[in-house]
Amino acid sequence: MKAVLYHEYGNINEVLKIEECPLPELKEDQVLVRVKAVGLNPRDVNIVEGKLSFVSGKKFPKGIGADFSGIIEKTGSNVAGFDVNDSVVGYIDSLDAGAVAEFVAVNYHSLVVKPKNVPYDIAASIPCNYLTAWLALNTSSKITKGQSVIIYGASGGVGTAAIQIANHLGAEVTAVCSSKNLEYCLSQGAKYAVSYNEFNDRSSQVKSYDVFFQVYSEGGLLYGKVKNAIAPKGSFITLIPNPVYIFRKLLNRLSGGPTFHYILVKSNQSVLKHLMELVEKEAIKPYISNEYGFDDFLLGLKLMKDGHSLGKNIIKIA
Repeated sequence: MKAVLYHEYGNINEVLKIEECPLPELKEDQVLVRVKAVGLNPRDVNIVEGKLSFVSGKKFPKGIGADFSGIIEKTGSNVAGFDVNDSVVGYIDSLDAGAVAEFVAVNYHSLVVKPKNVPYDIAASIPCNYLTAWLALNTSSKITKGQSVIIYGASGGVGTAAIQIANHLGAEVTAVCSSKNLEYCLSQGAKYAVSYNEFNDRSSQVKSYDVFFQVYSEGGLLYGKVKNAIAPKGSFITLIPNPVYIFRKLLNRLSGGPTFHYILVKSNQSVLKHLMELVEKEAIKPYISNEYGFDDFLLGLKLMKDGHSLGKNIIKIA
């Protein structure tokens, strides 16, 4: 089979190659999936460049891609609830997951059955982004109808998902993004949209939000700059990995300030099933900006690396 692999950390243009490799060995709690579509995420670029090497380790070769949809070809002896020829969608927690391949072996607990009326590309665009948004807004912060949510970095995959999830939960959404993407964020359901420059110029004067969700992280943690814009019993949520945040969370709890949450997305079968039901009902509508063939996988990664990607980029595996 063909798979995208790399044998060292480095520039995505230099280290990522399509290679011929044997079919993955199937463990008793795994299924073998013929991949139909893969959703790309910024984390794929970060992992390949070694930015997460402290957790991804130095064992090579590694694959890329965690969001996928496809058809089950074979099941392990301990697999329950899935059969050969089932159409499925899943998210692989491993940082060298390897879904950008013709076949992938995955634990059946990471899968749900794909609704018949949801295309494979739409299904593959859901797991990472919408699981992250759901965990941030419905599990960690538990937003309720009428609350106010601000999403800093609202035009990418997680940001788009967060706008739609917050809307679904009845919150009033303010999107912060680049000026060229303001209309896009409004079209996804944000009530207000402001540019980064506008927000940064008046961040100390903005109203008090129930939830501040920092998705865009290139500028570092924003908490110190925006804590006065968060309600005393509100929440600040970040996706930036840093062990120091454990102490920040404890300090805020002791001082009575906003609760502090660091989100590390994990596969969750029950939540993913619920999200796919919402997609089936069109309660949430993922936005796919570009679709590429297997041979052109680098184009989607480059677009995310350069920060020019709206919504989701998809690789379709023939």
